Amino acid sequence: MRLMNTKIKNIYYFVPLLFLFVTGFLLFLEFSNRDNIFNIQIDRIRLSGSGEQGLDKNNISNVKLTVPGLIINLSKEPVTFLTQDGTFSSANLTGYATTDTGFILSFTNSLIITISTNESTSIVFDIEYTGDSEDTLVIPVEFMSDLHQVSFLPCYSYTVSGANYMLAAGSGSIFDMTAGSLLLPLTDKSASIVIDKIGNKDPLQYYFFGETGPVSTDLYESTVEDFISTAYEGWRDGRFTYESGEWILADGTNGFDNNLLSSFISESLKRGRLAQIENIINKVSNKEDLFNFLSATFSGNVVNANSSRRAMDDNLKKRISTAAKSEDLTLFHEANLMQELSWISSSALIRDFSKFVSSIDLGKRFEPAVLTGMVEVYIASVKLENDQYKDLMRLYSVIEEQIFPALTRVNNGLFLAGGNERFFDTLLSARTGLALYEIGKTESNDLFETIGRSMVVSVLSLTDESGLIPEFIDREGGIHGNSYFGADTLYSNLISNEYYPHVVNFKGTAGTDISVWTAANTVSNTSNKNSSVFEFTYPRGGIHHVVIKGVEPFKNLQMNGINWNSDKRFQYYSSGWVYEREEKTLYLKLTQKRTREKIVLNYKEAESNSITAGE
Repeated sequence: MRLMNTKIKNIYYFVPLLFLFVTGFLLFLEFSNRDNIFNIQIDRIRLSGSGEQGLDKNNISNVKLTVPGLIINLSKEPVTFLTQDGTFSSANLTGYATTDTGFILSFTNSLIITISTNESTSIVFDIEYTGDSEDTLVIPVEFMSDLHQVSFLPCYSYTVSGANYMLAAGSGSIFDMTAGSLLLPLTDKSASIVIDKIGNKDPLQYYFFGETGPVSTDLYESTVEDFISTAYEGWRDGRFTYESGEWILADGTNGFDNNLLSSFISESLKRGRLAQIENIINKVSNKEDLFNFLSATFSGNVVNANSSRRAMDDNLKKRISTAAKSEDLTLFHEANLMQELSWISSSALIRDFSKFVSSIDLGKRFEPAVLTGMVEVYIASVKLENDQYKDLMRLYSVIEEQIFPALTRVNNGLFLAGGNERFFDTLLSARTGLALYEIGKTESNDLFETIGRSMVVSVLSLTDESGLIPEFIDREGGIHGNSYFGADTLYSNLISNEYYPHVVNFKGTAGTDISVWTAANTVSNTSNKNSSVFEFTYPRGGIHHVVIKGVEPFKNLQMNGINWNSDKRFQYYSSGWVYEREEKTLYLKLTQKRTREKIVLNYKEAESNSITAGE
């Protein structure tokens, strides 16, 4: 029998003392933190929790962010990153700070989320990540109301306390209703969420056009007309220096620019101002070595210009071949890609390009420059109405699935989000808008046409008094950087002007492909085994240069109904021609004595008088 007076070991006295100490310490932390409990309301954004204000303090807890319809409770689940291989990594909250318009939350892994009210109807989440590249940000969200997806967009409508709201996230964003989370792809390490109070407006219309609504046809046409008129005055006189034959360019330097020259002359022809053309051509004649294939249509030297173009064509052929093998999507960065393909007029090359397009996984996310190129290729292939391009029709899917979700309203304008969603590329926005506008008109799609008009007007509204447009703007509409572009960059797509240099394709007598590079308003061709007749419509008295590729060897050439001899110096005469047999290429210079001029190629000898190239 154990004695009752057995001595208790000292450790049994220590355990209850330790328990009391730990309990007291926890109570101390609880009551000490109560001095730092916060519940801050800024407009319709509420942030609550405990801890000292300041970024990266590492002592913040129980944080809950509330906006109309949504609660982000970071005390329950952390924000996480999801990588391509399916692994997760946490971004733990480290601090907060207040601003005049909202809050800033800082996290580990170099993550910053800024929540602000940028106007009376909107709440904006700007998300910026500066660490190593990650694919998707996962934010825990509690929904206070049923969400309804708006069409095919990363956009949801809902109602709270009788008020209608719309939440729009970045392209590719997904709400996981079951898990209670929002998945945001990080485009160039950034993303955004915008919550709008929309009243009784249709969510789809509000997504694209906001409070102001879509741009009307009248406003679009008047805006374009004003833009071109401002630019034209600058091209004609304001920015042009007659002594040097140079313009003040978009970067502020003085120089010669082929795009600008071609745009100016095309617009002058449309306005019927031949004297303006002659005056400018005389002043830039000393720039002959700088003329490229575009401007050579007006300024001459087409033989040398075509030689450099052949080198460019060879490079494009290699790029298409490489892209077909390696899926190099930067091919879509190529300006006027379809016109170049049309000019090369190679069935094998078109097959390679079609094969490349067919192999692209359109479920992937593409950068904005690739998306813009894809939609331009699509509409160009539709307008060509050629069975060779039927495989390109699949590019249509990127419009609704990627381009539309990437459209963002900035100061009531509509822009395509650039590689970094904090900034917007206005040139890509304008090009995309013009392509959508063309698709809308071609396919009788009112939504596409309206979106296109609104995007173009949004960009042109940024024009300064010199007719120049900043290339990048921020979310508030402020100019970012010092890069500008002028109307000449957009002219060929913005204005329907057949005087602008372009390609016209015909089938030859032996099934050969004939490609005509011209600035003539219209071109026609009729061929048989004896002759081939080309007719060109151009203002009477106007001078233009033509390149015809794919021409079989002929016996003689007739202008004005008489034989006309070849001369390598033809560009120095009022009219003339030269033929390169190896290249099967005919070069012409025409001074239009009539509005319609006829060129006849005879494959058999014709009995008529001959004259020299200079008459």
